[in-house]
Amino acid sequence: MTDDMHKYDDIIDLPHHVSRNHRPMPAGDRAAQFMPFAALTGYEEATAEIARRTETKPVLDDSEIEEIDAVLRTLHRADQIYLRYFVRDEIKEGGMIRESRETVKKISAADQVLETEQAAVRFEDILNIERVDDDGKTEI
Repeated sequence: MTDDMHKYDDIIDLPHHVSRNHRPMPAGDRAAQFMPFAALTGYEEATAEIARRTETKPVLDDSEIEEIDAVLRTLHRADQIYLRYFVRDEIKEGGMIRESRETVKKISAADQVLETEQAAVRFEDILNIERVDDDGKTEI
């Protein structure tokens, strides 16, 4: 045998050192040390954002706009409504359509905003609105 093979004979059977001052690193963190290097930081997020789909806002005709206006004029605080509205995307063009049953919190004709318990919706973004009676049925 060569000298290189006996180089560590004096320490090979010693117990593994455990620090009194530092906790052992979790196995997941230890494994992360050996993860591949991401040369293009943010690339994955950028491609995910480009791939994310948005919808275009539907265009309402005059009769649909009149129906929405008529319902808005009759609403009061605490009324239950079914609301379908367009939410503009903060990052890219377009947005998404949401539907929910809401409770009216405030209607501001001056600001053209309908506030519910969950959201503040501009009148121009409302696609459909219906009053809901106590039985959960929409009123016509």
